[in-house]
Amino acid sequence: MASAAEAAAHLDLSRVAFSELMARGVVKKPDGRAAFDLGEVRVAYIRHLRKIASGRAGGPDADRLTSERVLWTAAKRRREEMAEQVALSNFVSTRAVVLVLSGFVAQVREKLLGLPFRAAPNLVGRDVDEIGALLVGEVHEALDDLAAARIGADIVAHDRDSGRHLVRTNGGDDGVGLDA
Repeated sequence: MASAAEAAAHLDLSRVAFSELMARGVVKKPDGRAAFDLGEVRVAYIRHLRKIASGRAGGPDADRLTSERVLWTAAKRRREEMAEQVALSNFVSTRAVVLVLSGFVAQVREKLLGLPFRAAPNLVGRDVDEIGALLVGEVHEALDDLAAARIGADIVAHDRDSGRHLVRTNGGDDGVGLDA
């Protein structure tokens, strides 16, 4: 059994700091004039330090620490969910989208610019209705070729890496549509 001064020295604290621990209820005051049990004082102080280290002890920074941990955990969960979605090809990099769509637009341009030269020989000597029908047929053929393009699959195939800027795909659809 020890006095308050001895218990403070045992914990390597000043008498004032030890008194503050007693005032906050960390260390229980003995009844009456009874002495402190150094083993109980040490265990109480160690538990108090563990609470501080884990952010459960209250104090001025406890709420901030708890909210930081909540934010960190939420961010970690979002990163893991994003990594899973990328692995499932539900997200692709914007770089892959730009590269594949640029190629698609170039293909559309080439088809449309070639249309007059492919159709011209068939238009000589025809009347307006026949020319219109032939041109509409050529446009439909060009559009059908373009509709057969597997843009979504091409983007996913192009982007096997997890890009920095991601776009949500429409669930692995091989069609043209992408959900931005």
